Amino acid sequence: MAHAGGRPTKYNKKLCEKALKLFEKGFSIVQVAAEFNVSKDTIFEWAKVHPEFSDSLAKGKAKAEAFWETILQGGASGANEQPVNQGLLSLIMKCRYHWTETKDINLNAAVDDVTSLTPEDRKRRIAELMQKANVQS
Repeated sequence: MAHAGGRPTKYNKKLCEKALKLFEKGFSIVQVAAEFNVSKDTIFEWAKVHPEFSDSLAKGKAKAEAFWETILQGGASGANEQPVNQGLLSLIMKCRYHWTETKDINLNAAVDDVTSLTPEDRKRRIAELMQKANVQS
């Protein structure tokens, strides 16, 4: 299939397997695009046009995330031979895979019967609870 500008596409079905192998090594979409000497937008365009490539991309993203999770688990357990930069790895997971840090804060246990408080006391108590929540984070 020719590109809209007349240039033939670089896509072929063999790229599906090549992409999967790169993702298994933890590569990002940008890195896969660089390996194929195309832009990230081209990767996404191929996925729109070629269902088999879209499938490889979806599977590949899962494989790449699993790669990094394995490193993270090895670092946490001490199983990795090399030390793991947990801050950098955390940033990778947040940026690439939209991981978030959740905080479970139970304010109900610390809430007084607010009906007996004056408005000024309520404000003071809210400020105390907010400070407590920030200190625990």
